[in-house]
Amino acid sequence: MSTDQHGIITGNIVLFGEVLADVFPDSSVMGGAPFNVAYHLQAFGLCPILITRTGNDPLRQQLITLMNAAGMSVTGVQYDPYYPTGQVQVKPLENGHEFKILAEQAYDFIDPEAASDTAAVNKPQLVYFGTLAQRNSISGIALQFNIRYSAGRNTTAYTTSTSPA
Repeated sequence: MSTDQHGIITGNIVLFGEVLADVFPDSSVMGGAPFNVAYHLQAFGLCPILITRTGNDPLRQQLITLMNAAGMSVTGVQYDPYYPTGQVQVKPLENGHEFKILAEQAYDFIDPEAASDTAAVNKPQLVYFGTLAQRNSISGIALQFNIRYSAGRNTTAYTTSTSPA
């Protein structure tokens, strides 16, 4: 992996997987491990590429607006005409919150060919991926293609996400 004289990564970084909104009764907050990591890498002055898929809905617009305001590239954000942008329904409780991760969200259907094309153009040295997007075989295959296409370029694949037992 390329670094500068201070050990800072200078190569391209691809973040693959789920973008989802925590939807509260009165507002929504964009999140998902790959998005959160990409957002913070951008804040540190790097230029991450996020590969995900969103629906044609207000949450997509919220995401694109947020990414544009942060100076992030939206080239890896795929559009899905059938499935909605990822959501977690958040229900406030007396002693905390209840979270419901919705099924069949756009990030479950990340297009393998489009993801591979994005990786080919960006030649990442690091691929970070979330685990939630792998719950559907289509996005799982897209991740495999992404890592395989990046292999041989001194690419490192990494995740810190965990799945519930």
